[in-house]
Amino acid sequence: LVEIAGTHGIPVVTMTEEFRRAAGGRRATDTDPEDHLYFHGKGHLTARGHLLAATTVHRFLTGSAGRPVLESAVTGQSLR
Repeated sequence: LVEIAGTHGIPVVTMTEEFRRAAGGRRATDTDPEDHLYFHGKGHLTARGHLLAATTVHRFLTGSAGRPVLESAVTGQSLR
């Protein structure tokens, strides 16, 4: 998806690196459930996972890569 979006000039926020960094290379079985980013076996974010996702999206939208997305949403103009 990132490649397809890139060919059309559409900025994309990815969270993989942020989630990997937050996990610190630890497996879920080695951490306190309070620290989990996902519910075990459910594929859904925990409160901590949602906070990380929201923070990542906010950083993207207020940074240089995402600013065109935010501005187009405010002005109603196309990204192109």
